[in-house]
Amino acid sequence: MIIKCGGIELFLAKTRISILNPLGNEISIPYSELKRIEYCLYDLGVGGGYIFFSQKNGKTAKFEFNLKNNKQIQRGVELIGEKFPEIEIQ
Repeated sequence: MIIKCGGIELFLAKTRISILNPLGNEISIPYSELKRIEYCLYDLGVGGGYIFFSQKNGKTAKFEFNLKNNKQIQRGVELIGEKFPEIEIQ
């Protein structure tokens, strides 16, 4: 699954997540290295729209999104939770 917002792309692949910025820099994290996923759906008039990926080594990666990406983010998080129940989801 690919989610695009503001020139940044979030890839939810079978074995890892990747965040690619407009300059071509990539952050790639295997699901086996993820400890927790924290997310907040975008709320019209309030804002929000972010997802944090926390690794076991303490590093984090953030992806911000807008209202049109809410459904994709929600579905992506659900799929990750189903396939990798050891990852804490908040």
